[in-house]
Amino acid sequence: MTSRANMAAYMRNVIGALQTGGLRLLPLQAELLAPSRAQAAPCRLARTSAAATTQDQTQRDARLKKRQAEEEEKRARRRHKRELWGVGRSSLPVDDVFLLRMYARPRQDARAALAALRRYALLDYADPAQDVHVRLGLNLSLDKNKKVEAFRSYFQYPNPLVAPPNSVLVFTSTPEETQTALQHGATLAGGDELVQQVLQDQVDQVSFYVSVPAALPKLVPLRNVLRNNFPKARNGSVGADIPKMLEYFTTCHEYSVLPNGSCVTRIGTMDMTDEQLLVNLETLLADVCSRRTASSGGFVTDAHINTATSEELPFHFEPFLPPPPKAKREAKERAPAASAASAASAAPAASAAPAEEAAANAKE
Repeated sequence: MTSRANMAAYMRNVIGALQTGGLRLLPLQAELLAPSRAQAAPCRLARTSAAATTQDQTQRDARLKKRQAEEEEKRARRRHKRELWGVGRSSLPVDDVFLLRMYARPRQDARAALAALRRYALLDYADPAQDVHVRLGLNLSLDKNKKVEAFRSYFQYPNPLVAPPNSVLVFTSTPEETQTALQHGATLAGGDELVQQVLQDQVDQVSFYVSVPAALPKLVPLRNVLRNNFPKARNGSVGADIPKMLEYFTTCHEYSVLPNGSCVTRIGTMDMTDEQLLVNLETLLADVCSRRTASSGGFVTDAHINTATSEELPFHFEPFLPPPPKAKREAKERAPAASAASAASAAPAASAAPAEEAAANAKE
């Protein structure tokens, strides 16, 4: 450190002597003769770098605090929005005049909702036989490993809806099968000629397409034409019993679930009894829940019921849900164990009876 200071002092003296003697130095020469900043003040350089590091850290902390403040503001806005629209709030208003969006819509019993719909229809002079619709909300992405895709399904209500029968087209392999299909209510029936008509788009739209097993090889060109309506054995649209298939597909009810998890379908008419409507509702929920995965607990999230002339009424749908697959499996496992335990308890009693009789005979 002393040698550097002496060298700096020496260079200053040389520069001063040259300037005193009348020799003018150019700026570049003066810069070359002057000691470098790193040599003259190494500690100042270290202090400058440390200050720069501290300033960078301060800026990073400020940016982090700003980002955290923005995220907290977003969360506060979301909380305010949920409170504003009544999401997650179960408190009831204390005044007789209030804003509907500030409070969660109260749910009621299914029978009470049906009674309210009948009262609305009476006050509005509506059709007493109008359709009753149900809107279900499904959580299709409840299971992270396996997401349920939007689907289309059909089933039979225990109390069929009063409506014209569905139109059914039957692909057959023999004239006798064609005659049988037409006699049992088929809209169209035939073999190769009917396949060509469908390919050329000469057939009106029908609700369902069914086929006998022998006619399936001839339907390969229709796979891209019919798409989801193509006959499949797993959904019962392929079979040898033509009258049974027609009895099912002419009276079955079809519904579809959208990609957002919404499903709107009808469960009956207002002229049906509450028991008939509730049995149909239970059947619908059982078919919907058959598509859920084993770990999908809350597959159905909400349910509303309405008619064409009334508003939607939320109701408690939980009593009509089928038990989850795990509960069914546990019930099946408990049944054999219970039967085995009852059999084991009955066996000692049966063996004890002869022993008591023998003891009584011995005393006599």
